[in-house]
Amino acid sequence: MSNPAALTPLQSSQLKDTAYDEIRQAITDLRLPPGAPISENWLVSQLGISKTPIRHALTRLEQEGLVETIPFKGTFAAETRDSDARDLMEVRAVLEIAAARRVAEHATLESIEGLRALATQGATSEAAGDHQGALRRIGDFHTGLIDLADNPWLSRSYAALGGPLARMRSISGSLTNSVEDSTDEHLAIVDALAERDRDRAAELLTNHLDRVLALALADGS
Repeated sequence: MSNPAALTPLQSSQLKDTAYDEIRQAITDLRLPPGAPISENWLVSQLGISKTPIRHALTRLEQEGLVETIPFKGTFAAETRDSDARDLMEVRAVLEIAAARRVAEHATLESIEGLRALATQGATSEAAGDHQGALRRIGDFHTGLIDLADNPWLSRSYAALGGPLARMRSISGSLTNSVEDSTDEHLAIVDALAERDRDRAAELLTNHLDRVLALALADGS
């Protein structure tokens, strides 16, 4: 089975980090889809660097849950499994709902309105024909919600889920109207936060995350 995607040759003094970023992006935006083989030799030819930074990058990605090594078979982009998706979303929901409740209670209205601006950027990118950019902006909204809670433990925990969440976003976001639906749901969440209604914000966020999970499971990847 041949590798399906072309990657950008690297020119950087920070090759370990740059290799990690490039391979991670290829996995999360599905240029390297779940189950795709990832050969060190192929990465050397694609990225134009030695195997040493590539091995460091693959080790980090395996720890993050985006790469898996199968003895006697090789290294692959990790498969997406329904049980993993449910487990990931369960942890995500705990963190984001905790953040939303904290934001509703403590964040300034000015900062909440800044979150509203983030909520509209996905639709703007989608309208401009930049679907991958739209998905990244959707991710920015959720990261912005976490950051606005001003709890470093929440932020660190959420950052650890970043790669798998970005890939789930690419999977669920491949379906019709997903960006528009997310934008509407994000704006409703912001309205609840601005009204200091933490229970309503938590309910809307739960419904939003349930829909995202259902789309990822329906994709069948």
